[in-house]
Amino acid sequence: MLVSASIGVLLALGAISAPVALAAPSHVSHAVGYGTAHSADVTALQQFLSAQGVFNAAPTGNFYSTTLDAVKKFQKANNIPATGYVGTMTLAAINGSSVAAPAGTFKVTGPSASTVSVGDAQTVTWSSNGNSAKTATVSVIRKTGSNPDTYALVRTVASAKKDNGSATWVPALTDAGANTYVQIGCTLSAQACRAGISAAPLAVVNDGRYANTASAYQAIEAAQNK
Repeated sequence: MLVSASIGVLLALGAISAPVALAAPSHVSHAVGYGTAHSADVTALQQFLSAQGVFNAAPTGNFYSTTLDAVKKFQKANNIPATGYVGTMTLAAINGSSVAAPAGTFKVTGPSASTVSVGDAQTVTWSSNGNSAKTATVSVIRKTGSNPDTYALVRTVASAKKDNGSATWVPALTDAGANTYVQIGCTLSAQACRAGISAAPLAVVNDGRYANTASAYQAIEAAQNK
């Protein structure tokens, strides 16, 4: 992200129309998405989805296409935006929490350019309005469909960041692609919220200009996002 100009956006990811009370075979404690592997939370998620009749395979702890499709079916059945990402609202539905309609919003600043290079470290800043959650999660997402808009999680950049804060995003090779956004959302809590994303889609390109930084993106992000 080139941060010479500010862009603020608000994205409503949808609301659960009524409290959802569903019993899961075991508790799913953390947000998970496509690509999460060797995870007890994914195993618990798959057990739950199997009990719901939407996952017809043995639990593996690995979140790939079969689990993604099952999550989307569960979300559609429960009036949750069918992104396939198991975030705050989906976790609340799975774990039997009572979730109010989204009460807060996040406003994201940056980037100003439509193209971002792999390895070119960016700063993301945000502010919130009315969120009960005290921390935020920074993620890279990709738009996968329209009418309704749907998004897939690419990866989590930072979690449990202080609200009204900032984070460093170093675009990785796995982030490369069109229709990419940076999303700021609630860290897992009992209160749902509205997430914020960058205003316009980004094209993340691998032009080789920041090869050294790209190879060390994990270390840089971890150090900067403490």
